[in-house]
Amino acid sequence: MSARRISAVAAVFFIPVFALASPASTELGPGSSPVPIWPIPREAKFEQKRLLLTNAAIVVPQGDERAQMPGKLLAELIEDQFMVVIPVVAGPAPAGKTPVFVGEISSPVIAAAAGPGVSQGNPRPEGYQLQIGADRAVIAGCDYRGTLYGVSSFIQLVHPWGHQSVSVWRATIRDWPFLPIRWVHVFVPGKQMLPYARRYMRDFLLRYKFNGMIMEVGGGMRLETHPEISVGWRRTVSEWYAYGDTIGKTGEGIPLGTANRFAASCHFGVGGGAYIEKEDLKNLATLADQYGLEIIPEVQSLTHCYYLTAAHRELAEDPDMAWPDSYCPSNPDSYKLLFEVLDEYIDVLHPKRVHIGHDEWRADAFCPRCRGKDPGELYAQDVLKIYRHLKEKGIETWMWGDHLVDWHNRF
Repeated sequence: MSARRISAVAAVFFIPVFALASPASTELGPGSSPVPIWPIPREAKFEQKRLLLTNAAIVVPQGDERAQMPGKLLAELIEDQFMVVIPVVAGPAPAGKTPVFVGEISSPVIAAAAGPGVSQGNPRPEGYQLQIGADRAVIAGCDYRGTLYGVSSFIQLVHPWGHQSVSVWRATIRDWPFLPIRWVHVFVPGKQMLPYARRYMRDFLLRYKFNGMIMEVGGGMRLETHPEISVGWRRTVSEWYAYGDTIGKTGEGIPLGTANRFAASCHFGVGGGAYIEKEDLKNLATLADQYGLEIIPEVQSLTHCYYLTAAHRELAEDPDMAWPDSYCPSNPDSYKLLFEVLDEYIDVLHPKRVHIGHDEWRADAFCPRCRGKDPGELYAQDVLKIYRHLKEKGIETWMWGDHLVDWHNRF
């Protein structure tokens, strides 16, 4: 997408939070924010008192490792941010310790600690109740994500106490999301960016309670079915870098097509301009799931298809371009190739929905197969072919909508 499109998407993600959030009550002390948690909780009461965690233990449910993940995450966050270790124990709270109960309300140990004010449906899905009192704390989630979000709020109330300990502001919070979909748009990271991707998911997306990523994948993973696509993508990006700044050469921020046609933006950040291994992407998806993040793979189709046409110029809609940006929607071989790539990503990520791109299509009806056809009809038929392929697998189809918007790119 262009910089203007990215800015617009960011506005969609963040404006509702500002518009819908309502303030909670009570200042914590001189110079502190009246509401020290972001996003601002739905219901919150803060006290100017602390619960010391000098002799604390994080208590998690017994048995299920996934149910224990939020509690272990809290311990990890305190270790990394404050260099303080708080032990994690499964089952009843140990005697003589300040317990911090962390888990889903479906767990008997968490339900007993939380009391009757929270259930799997109360306050709401992805909701939680946080109680920090004089002698213990309880983070009770309606579900897995709700528990994670309770941890995200709790850690924002933690602060240093002395040189080797921490304390947490006392508070009572009931919170649940304003919007069911809270996603960001990212590129699949390159090999060297994988450690940062983990920190970004844990320390930004989870902390601020996002629940998904539209992740553009393209040629950014080594494809077993078509290794020439991954290699072709890496070669194409290296050629773009060698070509250099395009502003002085074309007057635009991207290379242009035949007859100076404005082309789709390049997205050379996908895979860091190269590709990662299949295991890398699987591990990234596992981490995302642990952090409550759904990955919606964006497999660009019709347009932004440099990764396909670099290795298969015979499928390009405008083969005379130095770097063709679109495949021919009238060529059945285009879909044979696209569906094989799609299916490989589906086998790796097992998504509930796939994003098919479809923004900035400007190569309409260039080739002999398409010449004379209606671009809007070509576009619609392309969408329907991919939709049917995904529907057969029980997968939802998502796409950008700029070609459906009046006074923008509408046909």
